[in-house]
Amino acid sequence: MKYAFALPLLAAAVLLLAGCGKNREAVSADFSRLPVYELEGKAVSVDSVYMRYPYRIRVEGDVAVVFDLHAPGRCCHAFTYPEFGYLSSFGPVGEGPEEILSGSDVRFLGPNRVGILDSNGRKIAVYGGIGRGMTPVLERMVRMEEAVLLPLDFVPLPGGGFLMPDYSGESRFCIVDSCGRLCERRAEIPVADKELLAASAPAVAQAWRSFLSLTPDGERLVAATQLGDVLDCYALPALDGEQTHCIGPDGEPAFSVSAEGYGIPEGCMGYWDVQVTDSHIYALYDGTRFDDLMKQNPSEARQGARRLRVFTLSGEPECSYEFDRPLAGFFVDEARGLIWAADVNAGTPLFAFSWKR
Repeated sequence: MKYAFALPLLAAAVLLLAGCGKNREAVSADFSRLPVYELEGKAVSVDSVYMRYPYRIRVEGDVAVVFDLHAPGRCCHAFTYPEFGYLSSFGPVGEGPEEILSGSDVRFLGPNRVGILDSNGRKIAVYGGIGRGMTPVLERMVRMEEAVLLPLDFVPLPGGGFLMPDYSGESRFCIVDSCGRLCERRAEIPVADKELLAASAPAVAQAWRSFLSLTPDGERLVAATQLGDVLDCYALPALDGEQTHCIGPDGEPAFSVSAEGYGIPEGCMGYWDVQVTDSHIYALYDGTRFDDLMKQNPSEARQGARRLRVFTLSGEPECSYEFDRPLAGFFVDEARGLIWAADVNAGTPLFAFSWKR
C-alpha cells in the first residue's frame, strides 16, 4: 500500500492551514519505567467484507461499526458484536447530496443510530436502523455553516449538538448545534509559544489537530494530538476550567510555517486514536520521526502505530501494550478483556488481542 501520508486527515487539513485551561495541571507522560506488555493479534473473519482502509471501530451495545477511510463503495459496515457477523453496509461514497464525498469518522449517536462525518462535504449523515434485523436508513444531513472550518472530527454532546476541533486558531474546539450552526468556540490551544499562536494561529491549529473521545457519562473530554506527544483532559461542559496537560518525551507538535501561512509537519507522528472508558484512557501512539518516514520506500511503508498507552482518568501514565503489528484504530472492551483493532496494511482488516490488567 502506498504511504498516503500516515496523516490521512492531516493531509486534508494542509489545504486549509489554518490552551491551556485556567486550572491546568501539567503531567509528564513518561512510560519508560512503566510495565510494557506484548500482545499478539488473532485475525477476525468479517464474512469477506472488503475494506480498503479500515480506520475506526465503534461499538454500542451488540453492534459494531467499522469505518473505511478510503472506501470505494460504502464507507461503513455494521456487524453483530462481539461475534462480528456481517449485518449491513451503508454510507455510499460519491458526490451526490446524500452521498459521502470525503468521510473522516463515524460515531454512535445513540442506540442503533450513527453519524458519519463528511469533512469535505461539510456535513454529518445521520443514519438510523443500525442493528440486528434492521435496515440502515438515512434520516437527515446536518450541514455545517461556513464558520465551522474543515470539520475533521467530532463527538456528540450529551445535551445535543457536537464538539469539533476549531481550525481558525481562535480556540481549540467548536460547539456546533444539531443543525450545523456554530454556537461558540471553547478552550485555548495549549501551545507553549503564545507569540507563535498570535502570529500564525491557523497553522498552529492545524499542527494541533487532535483525535477526540468522551467518557461514557459525557463529563470529560480527551484530545490526543496527531503530531507530537500531547494528551489533554478537559472537564465538560466548561472546557476552559479544569484541564490535565500530559506532555510525553517527544514534546509538543512540531512544524514550520510556509511563506503562504501553511503548517509543514516536522518532529514526529503522534497519536492515531484514543478511547476513554469509565476507568481509563487508552491512546494509540506512534512516535516515528518525519525524517525517518521520508526515507521509507512508499511501497514498503506500513501505516499505523504499535504502542497502546494506558492512562488513569486523571492523566497519570500507568502502563503500555506493544502490538505485533501497526494499527490504525481500536476499541477496548474492558469487560471481556479484548482489544479489537484495524490493520490497514493486511489483507485481513481486523484483529483481536486478549489482554489482562
